[in-house]
Amino acid sequence: MQMRTAFRSEVVEVLSPSTVQRDRIEKKKIYERSGVDEYWIVDQEICEVSVFDREGERFGPSRVHRTGPVRSRVAPGIELTIEELFDGLD
Repeated sequence: MQMRTAFRSEVVEVLSPSTVQRDRIEKKKIYERSGVDEYWIVDQEICEVSVFDREGERFGPSRVHRTGPVRSRVAPGIELTIEELFDGLD
């Protein structure tokens, strides 16, 4: 009997002002085509995290977080709050 282990993947991208377009559009398409299950875009300028989850062959609409907890659906147990993430950036 052959056993296969399935791994789910998550990418977290921290935006840089010079790469915003590339990260939000081009890289998102690359990760989508590559089979990434969850894509987080962390925007330090506006203290926001957008999370895209795979829905079939594509990412679904983003879950946008500006306050409170952000939870990974791919890696249960990974949770942080927006306040913890951006503490001290202002």
